Amino acid sequence: MAFDEWLAVERVRQPERVVVAVCAGLPDMIGRAAPMHIQEILRSLDRLDPWNEAIARLGFSADHAAGDIASLHRRYRRLCDGLTKEFGVDPSTETQTMFERLSTTGTPAPVGPVVAAPSASAVLPTVLVSPIETITDDRVSHDIAGVLTDDIRTALAPYREIRVVALAADVASVKDTVADALAAYVLTGKIRLIGAQIRLNLQLGNIATGIIVWSDQLSVEQTDLSSAIDDVVAKAVGSILPAIESDITSMPELAAYAGADDIILFAKARRLMSFDRTLPEIQAAAAMLEEIVERNPRHVHATIWLARMYNTDFWQKIAGHDVAAFRARALDLARRATAYEPSDGRLLLRLSWCYLRSRNWPRADRGFRKAITQMLNHADSMNECAAGLCILGELEDAERYMQRAFALNPAAPAHYHADHAVLLMLKGDAQAAEEHFEVCGERGLMYLAARLANAAYLPAFEQAEREVLLVEFTTLFHDAWQTERELTLSGALDWARDTLPFKLAEHAERLRNGLEAMLSATWPANLRTTR
Repeated sequence: MAFDEWLAVERVRQPERVVVAVCAGLPDMIGRAAPMHIQEILRSLDRLDPWNEAIARLGFSADHAAGDIASLHRRYRRLCDGLTKEFGVDPSTETQTMFERLSTTGTPAPVGPVVAAPSASAVLPTVLVSPIETITDDRVSHDIAGVLTDDIRTALAPYREIRVVALAADVASVKDTVADALAAYVLTGKIRLIGAQIRLNLQLGNIATGIIVWSDQLSVEQTDLSSAIDDVVAKAVGSILPAIESDITSMPELAAYAGADDIILFAKARRLMSFDRTLPEIQAAAAMLEEIVERNPRHVHATIWLARMYNTDFWQKIAGHDVAAFRARALDLARRATAYEPSDGRLLLRLSWCYLRSRNWPRADRGFRKAITQMLNHADSMNECAAGLCILGELEDAERYMQRAFALNPAAPAHYHADHAVLLMLKGDAQAAEEHFEVCGERGLMYLAARLANAAYLPAFEQAEREVLLVEFTTLFHDAWQTERELTLSGALDWARDTLPFKLAEHAERLRNGLEAMLSATWPANLRTTR
Protein backbone atom coordinates (compact mmCIF):
# COMPACT_ATOMS: atom_id res chain seq x y z
CA MET A 1 0.00 0.00 0.00
CA ALA A 2 2.81 2.39 0.91
CA PHE A 3 4.52 1.66 -2.41
CA ASP A 4 1.30 2.32 -4.36
CA GLU A 5 0.88 5.66 -2.60
CA TRP A 6 4.50 6.58 -3.28
CA LEU A 7 4.13 5.55 -6.95
CA ALA A 8 0.98 7.62 -7.36
CA VAL A 9 2.78 10.69 -6.03
CA GLU A 10 5.89 10.09 -8.13
CA ARG A 11 3.88 9.67 -11.30
CA VAL A 12 2.73 13.23 -10.86
CA ARG A 13 6.04 14.65 -9.65
CA GLN A 14 8.34 13.16 -12.28
CA PRO A 15 6.69 14.79 -15.31
CA GLU A 16 6.69 18.08 -13.41
CA ARG A 17 10.42 17.70 -12.74
CA VAL A 18 11.07 16.96 -16.40
CA VAL A 19 9.13 20.04 -17.47
CA VAL A 20 10.97 22.28 -15.00
CA ALA A 21 14.40 20.90 -15.95
CA VAL A 22 13.85 21.15 -19.70
CA CYS A 23 12.32 24.64 -19.43
CA ALA A 24 15.41 25.74 -17.50
CA GLY A 25 17.84 24.48 -20.14
CA LEU A 26 15.92 25.12 -23.35
CA PRO A 27 16.44 28.92 -23.57
CA ASP A 28 20.17 28.45 -24.03
CA MET A 29 19.52 26.09 -26.96
CA ILE A 30 17.17 28.41 -28.84
CA GLY A 31 19.03 30.05 -31.69
CA ARG A 32 21.88 27.52 -31.53
CA ALA A 33 20.27 24.09 -31.97
CA ALA A 34 18.47 23.09 -35.17
CA PRO A 35 14.88 24.43 -35.20
CA MET A 36 13.43 20.99 -35.88
CA HIS A 37 15.10 19.61 -32.74
CA ILE A 38 13.75 22.48 -30.65
CA GLN A 39 10.27 21.83 -32.04
CA GLU A 40 10.44 18.14 -31.11
CA ILE A 41 11.38 19.05 -27.54
CA LEU A 42 8.51 21.55 -27.36
CA ARG A 43 6.03 18.99 -28.67
CA SER A 44 7.13 16.56 -25.98
CA LEU A 45 6.66 19.25 -23.33
CA ASP A 46 3.21 20.03 -24.73
CA ARG A 47 2.21 16.39 -24.33
CA LEU A 48 3.31 16.45 -20.69
CA ASP A 49 1.68 19.77 -19.81
CA PRO A 50 -0.40 21.09 -22.75
CA TRP A 51 -1.58 24.42 -21.27
CA ASN A 52 1.62 25.48 -19.48
CA GLU A 53 2.22 29.13 -20.38
CA ALA A 54 5.94 28.91 -19.61
CA ILE A 55 6.25 26.22 -22.28
CA ALA A 56 4.20 28.32 -24.68
CA ARG A 57 6.46 31.32 -24.11
CA LEU A 58 9.51 29.18 -24.84
CA GLY A 59 7.76 28.18 -28.05
CA PHE A 60 7.20 31.84 -28.90
CA SER A 61 10.92 32.49 -28.50
CA ALA A 62 11.84 29.48 -30.62
CA ASP A 63 9.41 30.41 -33.39
CA HIS A 64 10.62 34.01 -33.42
CA ALA A 65 14.28 32.95 -33.48
CA ALA A 66 13.54 30.70 -36.46
CA GLY A 67 11.68 33.51 -38.24
CA ASP A 68 8.53 31.36 -38.22
CA ILE A 69 5.83 33.95 -37.51
CA ALA A 70 3.11 31.57 -38.71
CA SER A 71 3.95 29.06 -35.97
CA LEU A 72 4.12 31.88 -33.43
CA HIS A 73 0.51 32.78 -34.27
CA ARG A 74 -0.52 29.11 -34.33
CA ARG A 75 0.98 28.45 -30.91
CA TYR A 76 -0.71 31.50 -29.35
CA ARG A 77 -4.09 30.66 -30.86
CA ARG A 78 -3.86 27.06 -29.59
CA LEU A 79 -2.98 28.29 -26.10
CA CYS A 80 -5.87 30.78 -26.02
CA ASP A 81 -8.36 28.15 -27.22
CA GLY A 82 -7.10 25.59 -24.72
CA LEU A 83 -7.12 27.88 -21.69
CA THR A 84 -10.61 29.12 -22.55
CA LYS A 85 -11.99 25.63 -23.08
CA GLU A 86 -10.30 23.95 -20.11
CA PHE A 87 -10.26 26.72 -17.49
CA GLY A 88 -12.36 29.60 -18.81
CA VAL A 89 -9.45 32.06 -18.63
CA ASP A 90 -7.25 34.06 -20.99
CA PRO A 91 -3.44 33.85 -21.12
CA SER A 92 -1.62 35.89 -18.51
CA THR A 93 -0.57 39.47 -19.18
CA GLU A 94 3.04 38.30 -19.42
CA THR A 95 2.17 35.81 -22.15
CA GLN A 96 -0.01 38.26 -24.07
CA THR A 97 2.65 40.97 -23.89
CA MET A 98 5.35 38.60 -25.11
CA PHE A 99 3.22 37.46 -28.05
CA GLU A 100 2.40 41.04 -29.04
CA ARG A 101 6.06 42.07 -28.80
CA LEU A 102 7.44 39.15 -30.82
CA SER A 103 4.70 39.20 -33.46
CA THR A 104 5.21 42.94 -33.90
CA THR A 105 8.98 42.73 -34.22
CA GLY A 106 8.80 39.80 -36.62
CA THR A 107 7.94 41.83 -39.70
CA PRO A 108 10.21 40.72 -42.57
CA ALA A 109 12.14 43.26 -44.55
CA PRO A 110 10.54 44.35 -47.82
CA VAL A 111 11.11 41.89 -50.67
CA GLY A 112 10.69 44.20 -53.62
CA PRO A 113 9.37 47.55 -54.80
CA VAL A 114 5.79 48.72 -54.39
CA VAL A 115 4.34 49.75 -57.73
CA ALA A 116 1.93 52.67 -57.65
CA ALA A 117 -1.53 52.52 -59.21
CA PRO A 118 -4.23 55.11 -59.91
CA SER A 119 -6.34 56.39 -57.02
CA ALA A 120 -9.56 54.70 -55.94
CA SER A 121 -13.18 55.57 -56.64
CA ALA A 122 -14.81 58.38 -54.69
CA VAL A 123 -17.57 56.25 -53.13
CA LEU A 124 -15.31 53.60 -51.64
CA PRO A 125 -14.35 53.38 -47.97
CA THR A 126 -12.21 56.41 -47.24
CA VAL A 127 -9.16 56.65 -45.00
CA LEU A 128 -8.11 60.11 -43.88
CA VAL A 129 -4.45 59.98 -42.91
CA SER A 130 -3.76 62.70 -40.36
CA PRO A 131 -0.22 64.01 -39.88
CA ILE A 132 1.52 62.01 -37.19
CA GLU A 133 2.04 64.15 -34.10
CA THR A 134 5.17 64.42 -31.94
CA ILE A 135 5.05 64.46 -28.16
CA THR A 136 8.69 65.45 -27.67
CA ASP A 137 9.87 68.66 -29.33
CA ASP A 138 13.01 67.46 -31.13
CA ARG A 139 14.12 67.50 -34.75
CA VAL A 140 14.51 63.72 -35.09
CA SER A 141 10.92 63.01 -34.00
CA HIS A 142 9.52 65.72 -36.29
CA ASP A 143 11.46 64.41 -39.28
CA ILE A 144 10.44 60.80 -38.69
CA ALA A 145 6.79 61.81 -38.17
CA GLY A 146 6.79 63.55 -41.54
CA VAL A 147 8.43 60.63 -43.33
CA LEU A 148 6.05 58.09 -41.76
CA THR A 149 2.98 60.14 -42.64
CA ASP A 150 4.05 60.45 -46.28
CA ASP A 151 5.11 56.80 -46.56
CA ILE A 152 1.86 55.46 -45.09
CA ARG A 153 -0.19 57.60 -47.47
CA THR A 154 1.94 56.46 -50.41
CA ALA A 155 1.73 52.79 -49.41
CA LEU A 156 -2.07 52.90 -48.98
CA ALA A 157 -2.78 54.82 -52.18
CA PRO A 158 -2.38 51.92 -54.69
CA TYR A 159 -5.12 49.82 -53.10
CA ARG A 160 -8.28 50.33 -55.09
CA GLU A 161 -10.65 49.06 -52.41
CA ILE A 162 -10.13 52.30 -50.44
CA ARG A 163 -9.76 56.01 -51.13
CA VAL A 164 -6.91 57.76 -49.32
CA VAL A 165 -7.14 61.42 -48.37
CA ALA A 166 -4.34 63.53 -46.92
CA LEU A 167 -5.83 65.25 -43.89
CA ALA A 168 -4.60 68.50 -42.35
CA ALA A 169 -3.92 68.63 -38.63
CA ASP A 170 -7.42 69.93 -37.84
CA VAL A 171 -9.85 66.96 -38.06
CA ALA A 172 -12.98 68.85 -36.92
CA SER A 173 -14.53 69.20 -40.39
CA VAL A 174 -13.85 65.77 -41.86
CA LYS A 175 -17.52 64.80 -42.32
CA ASP A 176 -17.88 66.99 -45.40
CA THR A 177 -14.82 65.34 -46.91
CA VAL A 178 -16.26 61.83 -46.57
CA ALA A 179 -19.97 62.47 -47.19
CA ASP A 180 -20.04 60.16 -50.24
CA ALA A 181 -18.02 57.29 -48.70
CA LEU A 182 -19.43 53.88 -47.81
CA ALA A 183 -17.48 54.15 -44.55
CA ALA A 184 -14.91 56.65 -43.35
CA TYR A 185 -11.90 56.21 -41.10
CA VAL A 186 -9.23 58.48 -39.71
CA LEU A 187 -5.71 57.25 -39.04
CA THR A 188 -3.92 59.18 -36.31
CA GLY A 189 -0.58 58.66 -34.62
CA LYS A 190 1.79 60.04 -32.04
CA ILE A 191 5.54 59.71 -31.71
CA ARG A 192 7.70 60.02 -28.62
CA LEU A 193 11.44 59.63 -28.19
CA ILE A 194 12.63 57.13 -25.54
CA GLY A 195 16.41 56.97 -25.54
CA ALA A 196 17.58 55.56 -28.85
CA GLN A 197 14.10 54.27 -29.62
CA ILE A 198 11.19 56.13 -31.17
CA ARG A 199 7.79 54.80 -30.05
CA LEU A 200 4.87 55.17 -32.45
CA ASN A 201 1.22 54.76 -31.44
CA LEU A 202 -1.26 54.40 -34.30
CA GLN A 203 -5.07 54.28 -34.20
CA LEU A 204 -7.66 53.74 -36.92
CA GLY A 205 -11.10 55.00 -35.92
CA ASN A 206 -14.48 54.78 -37.63
CA ILE A 207 -15.58 58.40 -37.97
CA ALA A 208 -19.32 57.68 -37.81
CA THR A 209 -19.25 55.43 -34.73
CA GLY A 210 -16.13 56.68 -32.98
CA ILE A 211 -15.02 53.07 -32.50
CA ILE A 212 -11.30 52.25 -32.75
CA VAL A 213 -11.16 49.38 -35.23
CA TRP A 214 -7.37 48.94 -35.04
CA SER A 215 -4.50 50.21 -32.94
CA ASP A 216 -0.89 49.25 -32.37
CA GLN A 217 2.34 50.43 -30.79
CA LEU A 218 5.37 50.14 -33.05
CA SER A 219 9.02 50.96 -32.48
CA VAL A 220 11.66 52.62 -34.65
CA GLU A 221 15.32 52.22 -33.72
CA GLN A 222 17.38 55.28 -34.58
CA THR A 223 20.37 53.09 -35.43
CA ASP A 224 18.70 51.81 -38.61
CA LEU A 225 16.01 54.32 -39.43
CA SER A 226 15.43 53.50 -43.09
CA SER A 227 14.82 49.78 -42.57
CA ALA A 228 12.82 50.35 -39.38
CA ILE A 229 10.52 52.89 -41.05
CA ASP A 230 9.88 50.48 -43.92
CA ASP A 231 8.92 47.78 -41.42
CA VAL A 232 6.56 50.11 -39.54
CA VAL A 233 4.84 51.24 -42.74
CA ALA A 234 4.42 47.63 -43.91
CA LYS A 235 2.93 46.58 -40.58
CA ALA A 236 0.57 49.57 -40.46
CA VAL A 237 -0.73 49.11 -44.00
CA GLY A 238 -0.99 45.34 -43.61
CA SER A 239 -3.13 45.78 -40.50
CA ILE A 240 -5.31 48.68 -41.67
CA LEU A 241 -6.72 46.95 -44.75
CA PRO A 242 -8.05 43.81 -42.96
CA ALA A 243 -9.44 46.00 -40.16
CA ILE A 244 -11.47 48.03 -42.65
CA GLU A 245 -12.67 44.88 -44.42
CA SER A 246 -13.84 43.37 -41.13
CA ASP A 247 -15.57 46.57 -40.02
CA ILE A 248 -17.47 47.08 -43.29
CA THR A 249 -18.73 43.50 -43.56
CA SER A 250 -20.22 43.77 -40.05
CA MET A 251 -22.13 47.01 -40.75
CA PRO A 252 -25.64 46.44 -39.34
CA GLU A 253 -27.65 48.84 -41.51
CA LEU A 254 -26.32 48.59 -45.05
CA ALA A 255 -29.73 49.36 -46.53
CA ALA A 256 -29.76 52.75 -44.82
CA TYR A 257 -26.67 53.88 -46.74
CA ALA A 258 -27.63 56.83 -48.92
CA GLY A 259 -25.08 56.31 -51.71
CA ALA A 260 -25.42 54.77 -55.16
CA ASP A 261 -27.31 51.49 -55.62
CA ASP A 262 -24.17 49.64 -56.69
CA ILE A 263 -22.46 50.55 -53.46
CA ILE A 264 -25.35 49.23 -51.35
CA LEU A 265 -25.55 46.06 -53.43
CA PHE A 266 -21.81 45.47 -53.29
CA ALA A 267 -21.68 45.92 -49.51
CA LYS A 268 -24.60 43.52 -49.04
CA ALA A 269 -22.94 40.95 -51.29
CA ARG A 270 -19.66 41.22 -49.40
CA ARG A 271 -21.47 40.71 -46.12
CA LEU A 272 -23.22 37.60 -47.44
CA MET A 273 -19.95 35.98 -48.49
CA SER A 274 -17.88 37.01 -45.48
CA PHE A 275 -19.11 34.35 -43.11
CA ASP A 276 -19.88 30.63 -43.13
CA ARG A 277 -22.95 31.05 -45.28
CA THR A 278 -25.12 28.48 -47.02
CA LEU A 279 -24.91 27.84 -50.75
CA PRO A 280 -28.15 29.75 -51.50
CA GLU A 281 -26.81 32.80 -49.65
CA ILE A 282 -23.53 32.68 -51.55
CA GLN A 283 -25.39 32.27 -54.84
CA ALA A 284 -27.51 35.29 -53.91
CA ALA A 285 -24.31 37.27 -53.37
CA ALA A 286 -23.06 36.17 -56.79
CA ALA A 287 -26.33 37.31 -58.37
CA MET A 288 -25.90 40.75 -56.77
CA LEU A 289 -22.36 41.01 -58.13
CA GLU A 290 -23.50 39.90 -61.59
CA GLU A 291 -26.10 42.67 -61.53
CA ILE A 292 -23.39 45.22 -60.71
CA VAL A 293 -21.03 43.95 -63.42
CA GLU A 294 -23.82 43.98 -66.00
CA ARG A 295 -24.51 47.66 -65.27
CA ASN A 296 -20.86 48.59 -64.93
CA PRO A 297 -18.29 46.22 -66.49
CA ARG A 298 -15.52 48.39 -65.02
CA HIS A 299 -16.57 47.71 -61.42
CA VAL A 300 -13.27 46.15 -60.36
CA HIS A 301 -14.31 45.08 -56.87
CA ALA A 302 -17.44 43.23 -57.95
CA THR A 303 -15.46 41.52 -60.72
CA ILE A 304 -12.72 40.36 -58.37
CA TRP A 305 -15.09 38.71 -55.91
CA LEU A 306 -17.34 37.23 -58.58
CA ALA A 307 -14.39 35.66 -60.41
CA ARG A 308 -13.09 34.32 -57.10
CA MET A 309 -16.41 32.67 -56.23
CA TYR A 310 -16.76 31.06 -59.66
CA ASN A 311 -13.15 29.87 -59.65
CA THR A 312 -13.63 28.23 -56.24
CA ASP A 313 -17.08 26.73 -56.91
CA PHE A 314 -18.85 29.14 -54.55
CA TRP A 315 -16.25 28.70 -51.78
CA GLN A 316 -16.17 24.88 -52.28
CA LYS A 317 -19.92 24.65 -51.66
CA ILE A 318 -20.59 22.58 -54.79
CA ALA A 319 -18.88 19.50 -56.24
CA GLY A 320 -19.44 16.87 -58.89
CA HIS A 321 -20.58 19.38 -61.52
CA ASP A 322 -18.94 20.36 -64.80
CA VAL A 323 -16.49 23.05 -63.70
CA ALA A 324 -15.77 24.26 -67.24
CA ALA A 325 -18.54 26.87 -67.38
CA PHE A 326 -17.64 28.45 -64.03
CA ARG A 327 -13.92 28.43 -64.79
CA ALA A 328 -14.54 30.04 -68.20
CA ARG A 329 -16.74 32.76 -66.68
CA ALA A 330 -14.13 33.52 -64.00
CA LEU A 331 -11.38 33.79 -66.61
CA ASP A 332 -13.50 36.01 -68.86
CA LEU A 333 -14.37 38.35 -65.98
CA ALA A 334 -10.73 38.63 -64.89
CA ARG A 335 -9.46 39.25 -68.43
CA ARG A 336 -12.05 41.95 -69.17
CA ALA A 337 -11.40 43.79 -65.92
CA THR A 338 -7.63 43.56 -66.37
CA ALA A 339 -8.00 45.15 -69.80
CA TYR A 340 -9.69 48.13 -68.11
CA GLU A 341 -7.29 48.26 -65.15
CA PRO A 342 -3.99 46.61 -66.18
CA SER A 343 -2.12 47.99 -63.14
CA ASP A 344 -4.46 46.55 -60.47
CA GLY A 345 -2.51 43.94 -58.51
CA ARG A 346 -5.60 42.17 -57.18
CA LEU A 347 -6.97 41.66 -60.69
CA LEU A 348 -3.62 40.24 -61.72
CA LEU A 349 -3.80 37.91 -58.71
CA ARG A 350 -7.30 36.77 -59.66
CA LEU A 351 -6.25 36.16 -63.25
CA SER A 352 -3.27 34.11 -62.01
CA TRP A 353 -5.55 31.83 -60.01
CA CYS A 354 -7.70 31.31 -63.09
CA TYR A 355 -4.60 30.25 -65.02
CA LEU A 356 -3.54 28.02 -62.13
CA ARG A 357 -6.80 26.09 -62.02
CA SER A 358 -6.65 25.63 -65.80
CA ARG A 359 -3.07 24.32 -65.33
CA ASN A 360 -1.46 27.08 -67.35
CA TRP A 361 1.60 26.96 -65.07
CA PRO A 362 3.90 29.53 -66.75
CA ARG A 363 1.29 32.29 -66.89
CA ALA A 364 0.16 31.59 -63.33
CA ASP A 365 3.72 31.75 -62.03
CA ARG A 366 4.49 35.01 -63.83
CA GLY A 367 1.23 36.52 -62.64
CA PHE A 368 1.74 35.65 -58.98
CA ARG A 369 5.27 37.03 -58.95
CA LYS A 370 4.21 40.27 -60.61
CA ALA A 371 1.27 40.63 -58.21
CA ILE A 372 3.65 40.21 -55.27
CA THR A 373 5.66 43.25 -56.34
CA GLN A 374 2.45 45.30 -56.42
CA MET A 375 0.83 44.00 -53.21
CA LEU A 376 3.74 43.78 -50.77
CA ASN A 377 1.87 45.40 -47.89
CA HIS A 378 -1.50 43.75 -48.54
CA ALA A 379 -1.50 40.75 -46.20
CA ASP A 380 -4.44 38.86 -47.73
CA SER A 381 -3.10 39.21 -51.26
CA MET A 382 0.37 38.21 -50.11
CA ASN A 383 -1.05 35.02 -48.58
CA GLU A 384 -3.05 34.27 -51.74
CA CYS A 385 0.05 34.66 -53.90
CA ALA A 386 1.97 32.40 -51.55
CA ALA A 387 -0.77 29.75 -51.68
CA GLY A 388 -0.61 29.85 -55.48
CA LEU A 389 3.17 29.41 -55.48
CA CYS A 390 2.70 26.51 -53.08
CA ILE A 391 0.46 24.70 -55.59
CA LEU A 392 3.06 25.42 -58.26
CA GLY A 393 5.66 23.62 -56.12
CA GLU A 394 7.67 26.76 -55.29
CA LEU A 395 7.66 25.90 -51.58
CA GLU A 396 10.55 28.06 -50.39
CA ASP A 397 9.15 31.21 -51.96
CA ALA A 398 5.67 30.30 -50.74
CA GLU A 399 6.98 29.94 -47.18
CA ARG A 400 8.68 33.32 -47.32
CA TYR A 401 5.57 35.16 -48.48
CA MET A 402 3.26 33.32 -46.10
CA GLN A 403 5.48 34.36 -43.20
CA ARG A 404 5.24 37.93 -44.44
CA ALA A 405 1.43 37.75 -44.51
CA PHE A 406 1.39 36.60 -40.87
CA ALA A 407 3.76 39.40 -39.93
CA LEU A 408 1.68 42.04 -41.71
CA ASN A 409 -1.68 40.96 -40.28
CA PRO A 410 -1.58 40.44 -36.49
CA ALA A 411 -5.18 39.14 -36.58
CA ALA A 412 -4.40 36.45 -39.12
CA PRO A 413 -7.63 34.75 -40.30
CA ALA A 414 -8.16 30.99 -40.28
CA HIS A 415 -7.25 30.39 -43.91
CA TYR A 416 -3.71 31.72 -43.36
CA HIS A 417 -3.09 28.78 -41.02
CA ALA A 418 -4.85 26.37 -43.38
CA ASP A 419 -2.74 27.49 -46.36
CA HIS A 420 0.42 27.19 -44.30
CA ALA A 421 -0.67 23.72 -43.21
CA VAL A 422 -0.98 22.65 -46.86
CA LEU A 423 2.55 23.92 -47.50
CA LEU A 424 3.91 21.98 -44.50
CA MET A 425 2.08 18.86 -45.69
CA LEU A 426 3.80 19.11 -49.07
CA LYS A 427 7.15 19.57 -47.33
CA GLY A 428 6.54 16.25 -45.59
CA ASP A 429 6.16 17.71 -42.10
CA ALA A 430 2.81 16.10 -41.34
CA GLN A 431 2.97 16.83 -37.61
CA ALA A 432 3.54 20.58 -38.03
CA ALA A 433 0.85 20.65 -40.72
CA GLU A 434 -1.68 19.08 -38.37
CA GLU A 435 -0.80 21.60 -35.67
CA HIS A 436 -1.78 24.43 -38.03
CA PHE A 437 -4.91 22.60 -39.23
CA GLU A 438 -5.88 22.04 -35.60
CA VAL A 439 -5.88 25.70 -34.60
CA CYS A 440 -7.28 27.22 -37.79
CA GLY A 441 -10.91 26.14 -37.49
CA GLU A 442 -11.19 26.34 -41.30
CA ARG A 443 -14.03 24.11 -42.56
CA GLY A 444 -13.87 24.58 -46.33
CA LEU A 445 -14.04 21.31 -48.28
CA MET A 446 -10.65 21.94 -49.87
CA TYR A 447 -8.91 22.30 -46.50
CA LEU A 448 -10.77 19.37 -44.93
CA ALA A 449 -9.62 17.18 -47.82
CA ALA A 450 -6.02 18.31 -47.35
CA ARG A 451 -6.22 17.72 -43.58
CA LEU A 452 -7.62 14.21 -44.09
CA ALA A 453 -4.85 13.40 -46.57
CA ASN A 454 -2.23 14.73 -44.16
CA ALA A 455 -3.66 12.64 -41.31
CA ALA A 456 -2.90 9.49 -43.29
CA TYR A 457 0.80 10.23 -42.75
CA LEU A 458 0.39 10.53 -38.97
CA PRO A 459 0.32 7.03 -37.44
CA ALA A 460 -0.34 8.49 -33.99
CA PHE A 461 -3.37 10.51 -35.13
CA GLU A 462 -6.13 9.81 -32.64
CA GLN A 463 -8.86 7.49 -33.93
CA ALA A 464 -11.65 9.56 -32.40
CA GLU A 465 -10.45 12.72 -34.13
CA ARG A 466 -9.98 10.78 -37.36
CA GLU A 467 -13.61 9.69 -37.20
CA VAL A 468 -14.82 13.24 -36.57
CA LEU A 469 -12.91 14.50 -39.62
CA LEU A 470 -14.22 11.69 -41.81
CA VAL A 471 -17.82 12.33 -40.84
CA GLU A 472 -17.46 16.09 -41.30
CA PHE A 473 -15.86 15.81 -44.73
CA THR A 474 -18.17 13.11 -46.08
CA THR A 475 -21.28 14.90 -44.83
CA LEU A 476 -20.27 18.24 -46.36
CA PHE A 477 -19.19 16.57 -49.58
CA HIS A 478 -22.49 14.73 -49.85
CA ASP A 479 -24.38 18.00 -49.36
CA ALA A 480 -22.22 19.69 -52.00
CA TRP A 481 -22.75 17.01 -54.67
CA GLN A 482 -24.73 18.69 -57.46
CA THR A 483 -25.40 15.97 -60.03
CA GLU A 484 -27.39 12.78 -60.33
CA ARG A 485 -24.23 10.77 -60.92
CA GLU A 486 -23.29 8.20 -58.30
CA LEU A 487 -21.09 9.76 -55.66
CA THR A 488 -18.06 7.46 -55.91
CA LEU A 489 -14.68 7.58 -54.22
CA SER A 490 -12.95 8.14 -57.56
CA GLY A 491 -15.25 11.12 -58.13
CA ALA A 492 -14.19 12.62 -54.81
CA LEU A 493 -10.51 12.07 -55.63
CA ASP A 494 -10.94 13.68 -59.05
CA TRP A 495 -12.63 16.65 -57.37
CA ALA A 496 -9.65 17.02 -55.00
CA ARG A 497 -7.24 16.94 -57.95
CA ASP A 498 -9.15 19.73 -59.74
CA THR A 499 -9.55 21.84 -56.61
CA LEU A 500 -5.90 21.55 -55.57
CA PRO A 501 -4.19 21.18 -58.97
CA PHE A 502 -0.63 20.58 -57.75
CA LYS A 503 1.92 20.99 -60.49
CA LEU A 504 4.43 18.46 -59.14
CA ALA A 505 3.49 14.79 -59.46
CA GLU A 506 4.79 13.93 -55.99
CA HIS A 507 2.57 16.59 -54.43
CA ALA A 508 -0.50 15.43 -56.33
CA GLU A 509 0.22 11.84 -55.32
CA ARG A 510 0.66 12.78 -51.67
CA LEU A 511 -2.80 14.36 -51.65
CA ARG A 512 -4.51 11.58 -53.60
CA ASN A 513 -2.86 8.66 -51.79
CA GLY A 514 -3.48 10.15 -48.36
CA LEU A 515 -7.10 11.00 -49.10
CA GLU A 516 -7.77 7.60 -50.64
CA ALA A 517 -6.23 5.83 -47.64
CA MET A 518 -8.46 7.77 -45.25
CA LEU A 519 -11.69 7.47 -47.22
CA SER A 520 -11.55 3.99 -48.74
CA ALA A 521 -12.66 2.12 -45.60
CA THR A 522 -15.74 4.21 -44.87
CA TRP A 523 -16.74 5.69 -48.21
CA PRO A 524 -19.02 2.87 -49.47
CA ALA A 525 -21.01 2.79 -46.22
CA ASN A 526 -21.31 6.54 -45.87
CA LEU A 527 -21.71 7.87 -49.36
CA ARG A 528 -22.57 5.24 -51.98
CA THR A 529 -25.77 6.94 -52.98
CA THR A 530 -27.46 8.77 -55.83
CA ARG A 531 -29.29 12.01 -55.60
